[in-house]
Amino acid sequence: MRGDSGIPIYYFPQEHVTLGHPHPSGRVVTVETKGNATFWNAGVGDCLAENTAWTFDDAEGDAAVTKGYVAFDWSQIDRWFEEDEEAFVLARDPYHRVYVVDSRRSVGVVVGG
Repeated sequence: MRGDSGIPIYYFPQEHVTLGHPHPSGRVVTVETKGNATFWNAGVGDCLAENTAWTFDDAEGDAAVTKGYVAFDWSQIDRWFEEDEEAFVLARDPYHRVYVVDSRRSVGVVVGG
């Protein structure tokens, strides 16, 4: 999916995203093909990005795949990180097989079960 600017919109599993101190902003927008988008404020410390993230918690039909996922207005975020590396471009291609980034977490690879 692409936003109005033509930039792809990536949806991330909510449990994989840290929003700082997230809370619903009170803004809800109805998107004809998806349902109601609930917007979230996100921030770290004294920095707050208002209406920067959204979820479709009541999506039905084809759009139901967005339940449990969160999307972002990339232009409102000062810095993005993938694991321990700062990302200077949009999210990596989800169809590329393997990307390697520095991380403090352990990584396990299983082949054939």
